[in-house]
Amino acid sequence: MTIEEALPYLKEHQQEITDRIYRGKYTPSPVRRVEIPKPDGGVQLGIPTVIDHYTSTGNNPTVSANL
Repeated sequence: MTIEEALPYLKEHQQEITDRIYRGKYTPSPVRRVEIPKPDGGVQLGIPTVIDHYTSTGNNPTVSANL
């Protein structure tokens, strides 16, 4: 899901996602592993889904104001 696709999805499912978080039933999706080459060797990163990133920053007024 792209960032552009996430906004309508979040608007439609915001209450459901919030309820699952408060009940302790929200489980994040697996992260995508990405290797970024560095001069001293590769570094492995985990990139969360757009929805998981939103839920981890959901208390941010800037993010929440856009919904």
